[in-house]
Amino acid sequence: MSTPLSPFDDAYAAYYDVLYADKNYVAEAEAIQTILTKHNVPTTGALLEMGCGSGIHAVEFLKQGYTVHGIDASAAMVSIAQERTKAFDNATFEAISIESYRPTRTFDAVISLFHVVSYLTTNEQLHQLFNNVAKALKTNGVFVFDCWYGAGVLTDPPNVRTKHMHNTNYDVQRTAKPELLPNQNKVIVNFEVTVTNKNTNETHHITEAHHMRYLFTPEVQLLAQHYGLTLSEQSTFMSSALPSTSTWYTMYVLSKIL
Repeated sequence: MSTPLSPFDDAYAAYYDVLYADKNYVAEAEAIQTILTKHNVPTTGALLEMGCGSGIHAVEFLKQGYTVHGIDASAAMVSIAQERTKAFDNATFEAISIESYRPTRTFDAVISLFHVVSYLTTNEQLHQLFNNVAKALKTNGVFVFDCWYGAGVLTDPPNVRTKHMHNTNYDVQRTAKPELLPNQNKVIVNFEVTVTNKNTNETHHITEAHHMRYLFTPEVQLLAQHYGLTLSEQSTFMSSALPSTSTWYTMYVLSKIL
């Protein structure tokens, strides 16, 4: 029997790291550090990581010397992140969604990776996010985030894809069946996941729906300006090239000017 769940339930956290074991977290953290250094964020600076997941990026930021406060909607993910970073004394975590978070301190930079911002599908959620970021940033601080890029999504619409990953304990196969909703700037990605525990031979079938909003640069600029931020950089993720109609993912760097 399949079990429906949200992308942030405990079952998702259990197989998340297996499914993304091929992700180059080290290179991504180094790319972010290059951006932060360019914008005068010190390597001893305080980072707010929105959508920290299981803490793998956080570990790399901590190794670089930053102080990290990570937030994530999944309490299970936060628990994994806390365990993963227990050797560091400059890491804290909180289980809360990025649009519900209310900052009580300021940071040198706010980071949000792995398209977390695209999970905010309503205008109200995006406004709350940008409001939170503006309050969380010190003057001249930067907001660095990646998201789905509308020009690429509409030019090269999503199609059915299957990914198969495994480690010593788990075998995970996930099939993505997307539904494009162009009048809502949204894609619903319906996942069918089969997780096999190699130690017990137990197999679980999981279904989940990821609602993803793709963004365009003018709307990002409009939101930024409304909350005292300015667009400093835009590029394809892990590249200095400008995004195009063949680009699915883009990186934005916003600076707090007030």
